[in-house]
Amino acid sequence: IVGTHDLVYIKSAAETPLAVGSLFTTYRLFNPLIENKTRKKIGFQHYMTGVVEITQSNAQVAVGKIVRAYREIHVNDHLIPYQKRSSELKLLASPPDMTGKLIISEENTVEIGDNTIAFIDKGASDGIQPGQVYAIYDQQYCRVDPQSKDVIALPADDFGKCLVLHAEDTTATVLITE
Repeated sequence: IVGTHDLVYIKSAAETPLAVGSLFTTYRLFNPLIENKTRKKIGFQHYMTGVVEITQSNAQVAVGKIVRAYREIHVNDHLIPYQKRSSELKLLASPPDMTGKLIISEENTVEIGDNTIAFIDKGASDGIQPGQVYAIYDQQYCRVDPQSKDVIALPADDFGKCLVLHAEDTTATVLITE
């Protein structure tokens, strides 16, 4: 486990040049996320752990200095080129009648509260953009007549709100604000 200001040794992948002075985000890759009903693979969660700056590099190995640790950085965490993101978001209108699902929280916890990062099953291809705000609700269904197979939707229970921070093609990262 390493943290801010620690030195790390990095084995370069052939497709990723590790030039001195370049910054990389360190991350861990979790098991594939699977949609419960269809059993289709949603994708992989990238668990961001920190930022490393390359201080020395040769053909076999590079040396990096951890310039920021978001959480524990482990041996065998991966690297992707660092992309600075603005800390400011412009609030945008959300597409009408957009519905989706919370997939998982960043920390893979069952209970999610204020200031939690989570992921949803809608993304840029669905019109999701950073700065949009969505309600979080639960919709229950029940049989009114035990003799019938007819099911009705009960009124939705509003639980909170989330703010879109980043959108990929089919998923997005949100901040639970309420």
